[in-house]
Amino acid sequence: MNGFSDAFLLEAERHAAWGAAQLEALTAFLPDDPQVPRAGIDPVTLPRTLVTGAA
Repeated sequence: MNGFSDAFLLEAERHAAWGAAQLEALTAFLPDDPQVPRAGIDPVTLPRTLVTGAA
């Protein structure tokens, strides 16, 4: 149990998905650097990892 309500976690997940989409839109304008690996952003697991610390 993490102490957060389901409603809070749902809203945090929705907000993180929105933020991930904004980040992808922003980085689309940046040039690619072959020395920097590009990892896809998973809008479902990212907020859960940030909120719960689960890997």
